[in-house]
Amino acid sequence: MVSSGTVSTTKWNRIAGLALCLGVAFLFMAGSALAGTTAIGSAVTYAREVGAANAVYTLPTKSVTRSMAVIRDATQDFFVDVTLGAGAVFTAGGLPEASDLALTSVSGAGGGAIAAPTIISGGTAGSTSVTYSVDITTSFTGLPFCNLEVTAWAFRVVANTLGAAAGPIPITIATRDAATGSAIDVGADTVFLATSVYGVVPGDALVSTTATVDVATSRLQFLATFGDTTRVDNGASIGIKGGSNSSIRDLTGATYFTTGADSINLVITGNLSGITAITWTGGATRTVNPTSADVTAGSTTLSIPGSDTNIGGGSAGTKGTIAIQVDGSTELTARTLTIASNFVSGGVAAQNHSITSAGTLTVWKLNGTILVANWANGNVQYLNSRFYLWNSSSIGGKITARVFTLPVASSAPTSTGVPIATVAVGTIGGTSARNIRLAEDILNGAVTLPYITDGGNVVVELTIEAIGVSGFTQTFGITATGGNIAYGTSPMTVIP
Repeated sequence: MVSSGTVSTTKWNRIAGLALCLGVAFLFMAGSALAGTTAIGSAVTYAREVGAANAVYTLPTKSVTRSMAVIRDATQDFFVDVTLGAGAVFTAGGLPEASDLALTSVSGAGGGAIAAPTIISGGTAGSTSVTYSVDITTSFTGLPFCNLEVTAWAFRVVANTLGAAAGPIPITIATRDAATGSAIDVGADTVFLATSVYGVVPGDALVSTTATVDVATSRLQFLATFGDTTRVDNGASIGIKGGSNSSIRDLTGATYFTTGADSINLVITGNLSGITAITWTGGATRTVNPTSADVTAGSTTLSIPGSDTNIGGGSAGTKGTIAIQVDGSTELTARTLTIASNFVSGGVAAQNHSITSAGTLTVWKLNGTILVANWANGNVQYLNSRFYLWNSSSIGGKITARVFTLPVASSAPTSTGVPIATVAVGTIGGTSARNIRLAEDILNGAVTLPYITDGGNVVVELTIEAIGVSGFTQTFGITATGGNIAYGTSPMTVIP
């Protein structure tokens, strides 16, 4: 009896066997439109870092199964054609063997037997396919399937398919009737034998940090807050996950690891003036000391050997902290430094790749408020300039002025924006105001007055060690020589 309108797998197999006995064997002899299926479970994943043209790959433990869709009797011998694609060829040291192929039937569907399979063509070094001959000695009463053991097979990839192109390598298993050569069980014949991914990838996300340059130390040091010291910017970190994932293989089929010949390069870009060392501390401590050439280029590279713990296969992905040390004698400016990471192969340059693109490593700011007067004039024979400050906060602080040249383009200057003076100009109290005179309070004693270079025109930057200070600037003529001209009152630019 059949319940609920269904027929069990076993009953279907018996019906198929009965159909064979009733004379439909011609379907099996001439080939069948019924579909077989090839399955592998999952492709073998190799590290792209080991890829190269004509690289030889060895397969770890792996088998490919071909499920057949018809039952075959003792007169229906057949061939099994195995083909590699995407430029892969068999190679010496891991060639297919006749014993790699085994044939059985589904559990509980009855037996069947074959003679030991033989290889009748292909399977040699440089070939892309191998053909097995299967001699059925006892008819099957269930649906047979082929199990192809590909463990330790070696294949050479001509065009670096598993490297630069990231794979995959397909394998096709097809069956043909031995008497007619006609295809049988044509269906989902192809699966991916191998594919590839990068074995070195980003670990823990980049953690950026900040540091505050202390203007009270003439901008030579940091404020020692939030983990920073007066000469070290701490707090940033970046993780690199090295090749220690057991599912990613090297050329031998073993777990992929980076080696001491490989390196992970951390590229730090930005204004490097005053920086003496940048240190990465992960599984090991690695340091780069920026050179004068690095400062000029605005970039330096910290190299970490691939054999280091947390890179070459220790606690993969554990982040490394980054410390930036300054010399304490160079005036530090507000700046942003970025960091990117790259894998550099110890063997094949084509394996090099970016791990992470540039991201913010640290931002340096000056403490307090920075105000800029985009134009003032120091030619005191004709003009006076004033800066009017208002501190709305309850905490006051010191004021430092920097003066820069302001040449015009038509004068064809040899340089622009050259600093000509840095002067301490006292303090401003909490909730109070200050009037600062350009000539008397800033330029006097720093340059010769009247200042007439570039017509006396300058740019003035005021750094105030207080938060939220606002300011205005005004330039006006001296009555006896410059007339009664006032050039207006303008808000000073706030530098974030």
